[in-house]
Amino acid sequence: MGDIGLNLIASLRPHWRKIKYEINNSNALFFLVGRQLVKMQENHDDNWDRTQNWIAFEIGIACQRKIDVWVICDKNIKINFPIPYVSAYIPKFDAKKDNELIKLL
Repeated sequence: MGDIGLNLIASLRPHWRKIKYEINNSNALFFLVGRQLVKMQENHDDNWDRTQNWIAFEIGIACQRKIDVWVICDKNIKINFPIPYVSAYIPKFDAKKDNELIKLL
């Protein structure tokens, strides 16, 4: 991306505009679910509401654009919150063992 592209992204404030711009210019959205995210929901962390809102916002844009949404869960993680509009689901990703999948992504 050249200087013009970087200047455009830098000018896209507030943050939702930059996120929307990036998703609109993508072929897929990869949503990574790890232990910390699941614990936030389990513990009713104060930040969970904002995190959940961002998740819904990003997936909503992807749905509107009809781009794939991949949900990739860390090994031994069980999702404890809804994720709508999932195109592909990888429930037990292990970065140490799944090298072939990493190459595909």
